[in-house]
Amino acid sequence: MAYQISMGRSLDTTAAQLAGAGLQMGVPLKASPEIISRMYNSLTRASQPPAVHPRAVALIGDRYHHPGYIRLALEKAFQKAGVEVRFVYDVRLLNSELLGQYDTLVVLRDGMLWPSPTENHPFGRERVFWLTEQQEEAIAGFVASGGGYLAIHNATALKALDGRPALYHEVLGASYAGHEPEREDYTVEVVRRSNPVAAAVSRRDISDERHWP
Repeated sequence: MAYQISMGRSLDTTAAQLAGAGLQMGVPLKASPEIISRMYNSLTRASQPPAVHPRAVALIGDRYHHPGYIRLALEKAFQKAGVEVRFVYDVRLLNSELLGQYDTLVVLRDGMLWPSPTENHPFGRERVFWLTEQQEEAIAGFVASGGGYLAIHNATALKALDGRPALYHEVLGASYAGHEPEREDYTVEVVRRSNPVAAAVSRRDISDERHWP
């Protein structure tokens, strides 16, 4: 359900997609419409922030990146760092009111929604770029006031890729320009250890999908 919400889909579309997934797997969907509605409403509502600091809010999941595996990995990372984290899947929740309750914003998703799947096209033909000017201003204001922003993987593609100047690109200092193969072997070199972000990072070999800003 979180995946469907991350795609910008309505309750009715989500329920239909879940039922279809159950049929494809040969497992009937046992959840009643009432339970599905409650779950959907719960996942499209911002939860209470943690009572302690530091705390982070993470907006995750898109067509190409299921929020399930992202959440598991980030939970482990934040637990190790001693940071309490809350997860959101509905892009409409990203606003200044939400950000004002947290110390850090984390985004691992792109700027596209696919709200209208069809029988012949599981993702539909309607691609919607969702980041509004108000949301850009919320991120910029949050960072300007001292909030941390951790933009992971394809968060450089949060803004429509039309080449026009954007406040989001000014805040991030980059825009998305493509990526290498999904499993590429390369070496990470630390070139400026004086930067506090890189202070604890050592040279290492990695197999990953490099995104180019």
